[in-house]
Amino acid sequence: MKEIAEAHAQQNPTFNNPIAYTRLTAAEAIKQLRNLGYNGEEVPAASTMADILNRLGYRLRKVVKAKPKKKSRRRTLSSRI
Repeated sequence: MKEIAEAHAQQNPTFNNPIAYTRLTAAEAIKQLRNLGYNGEEVPAASTMADILNRLGYRLRKVVKAKPKKKSRRRTLSSRI
């Protein structure tokens, strides 16, 4: 399961927490497990799969790009007036 989630994961752009965001939904994870040869009894339900992904540290979020820092205007010597 972890290999499937890693293929779709993205680290938080600020790197301030270990949670990885993923585009993988529980339904898609179930579909990929079935493609790997697991039968219907071995694959959990969608709600259980969502809990498993959350326990593994993956959160379903929209992919976020790192935002550039805003350039602030520096004070010049002439602006002290």
